[in-house]
Amino acid sequence: PHPDYTRFKSTWLAMRHAYAGEKEVKLNAYSCGMFDDGATNLNAWQSGYLPVPTSMLIDWHTCLTGFTSDTVGRNAYMQYLSRAQFPGHFKFAVDSFCGLIAQTEFNISLPQEMQDLAENIGVNGEDLQQLMMQTVKELLITGRCGALLDYPSFGGENPYITIYPTESIVNWDNSADFVNKNQLNMVVLDESTEVMSKESLEYKPVNKYRFLR
Repeated sequence: PHPDYTRFKSTWLAMRHAYAGEKEVKLNAYSCGMFDDGATNLNAWQSGYLPVPTSMLIDWHTCLTGFTSDTVGRNAYMQYLSRAQFPGHFKFAVDSFCGLIAQTEFNISLPQEMQDLAENIGVNGEDLQQLMMQTVKELLITGRCGALLDYPSFGGENPYITIYPTESIVNWDNSADFVNKNQLNMVVLDESTEVMSKESLEYKPVNKYRFLR
């Protein structure tokens, strides 16, 4: 990954959790995972959005290599966590700004032959106004996103635009080592998804990356 991707990934994830709200924040209350009783790294328990207080952590541990799920410390922390509140100010701010911006349509000037294309330009059939609002929302949450103009790999003649969240843009280069300085010369997009197995009907993660240069 690009050094900036590694540097800012945790910040972007925190913004996603903040926008998703209290439930998502509590699921990530401490960094080793909500129900990972087997974690033995003390730093993992004492970092995150709501670290386990030292007194509860002492009661929680039976030893550094083992835990029990019904200790006094664990029960105390779960009660502590259930009483915590996370105000939805960030989501309110993002949605409010999106609403204010959406009150006035974007002034988009296109040639006559492209007017029909603008009504169905998104990969999921969005029009150009809807794509602009998706972009605005991404910028308000994480401060960055990407837009890729592409052609269908099978069938169809019209191009389409896909909006990539910042977490999907894992590597890039705009340095002088390539052809042009301050111009995007290379980018790697994470297109990983979950695909349903025809045999088991279960969804399984599939890693997929797109390299553009």
